Amino acid sequence: MCIRDRLCTIISLLAVWRIHHAKHGTVSPGIRTAIVLWPWILIHLPLMAWTYYKSGSFWGPVMANIFRPSIFPPSLLEILNQMRIINQTGFLLNLRVATVVLSPLIFIGICFALWDASRGSRTAAAIIGFLLFQGVLIWWQLPYDFRFLGGLLYLPWIATVLTLATPNPDARESGNLTPVGKRLVKLQNWIALTTVVPWLAFQMYYARPFAEVVAGISTKAQFRERFVAMSQDYEVLDRILPRDAVLYIPNGRFSLVDAPRPTVLTPLDLRQRTSIFRLTIKTLPEQEVLDASSILNCHDVVYSNDHAVIEVYRLPGRLPKTGMITVRSCQIEAAN
Repeated sequence: MCIRDRLCTIISLLAVWRIHHAKHGTVSPGIRTAIVLWPWILIHLPLMAWTYYKSGSFWGPVMANIFRPSIFPPSLLEILNQMRIINQTGFLLNLRVATVVLSPLIFIGICFALWDASRGSRTAAAIIGFLLFQGVLIWWQLPYDFRFLGGLLYLPWIATVLTLATPNPDARESGNLTPVGKRLVKLQNWIALTTVVPWLAFQMYYARPFAEVVAGISTKAQFRERFVAMSQDYEVLDRILPRDAVLYIPNGRFSLVDAPRPTVLTPLDLRQRTSIFRLTIKTLPEQEVLDASSILNCHDVVYSNDHAVIEVYRLPGRLPKTGMITVRSCQIEAAN
């Protein structure tokens, strides 16, 4: 369960409260409340209840041991925490990625929500409060990544559209709008057009390699070679590894979907495995401690490549990053 699911619960309850106090409409408040809560009751509530019953936490390892002791061992929680720390990225990098991925209208909506909240709008203030609340949860439990804001990013723009789409134009100008604000309201369509079209053009350029494959200009193999790290190494490993092999990847970020065999990222998932191969881009000791009674012994090198493509980019002119990868056969043995 994702951490933003709890925020969906809060928003659903807020919507229920607003609907319950609504005085207009032909449908009774009880029916409208049921309609709002039905997706949450049907999907999220059973999952949260089952997860809590099985693990002691509504959201799995996230916030484990907060409500009651969970089944997750401290070693696993420590590994997850270390992964969170390792994967942390800075604010400027997140902002750059968000600028590429998100429509400019999202940022316009956030700015409008901040401005509307400063003018006393309770709805805008609630939206900003939700964003800040989710930001605190990300800072507390997750890697610093804007994608964990989830659908909350669309709330400011939805509120902006609803505000500017008032049927009576005079209703928007009867408030304390400055002359600049009134001008912006009149130019709302042009603002949306001039911000979205360049962004869409950039997205079309970004999607050009995919379109070339669909149109038959390039093949899937050529696409994989250009834009999937270690694609050639994966082809070699597919030929030399046994069919029941499991790839253990303790470091590095590779395309797990394209891996030729099932992959695991933690030694805790290697239990009951007999055909284990460790893939690394850094030099690690041959022996790795699993727990107090067992170790993972990786001694025989079955594949090595000093010039493997370990990172690829779609930025024009940026060459792929190469490095050394090593694949060793491993066995779980009793600790001495």
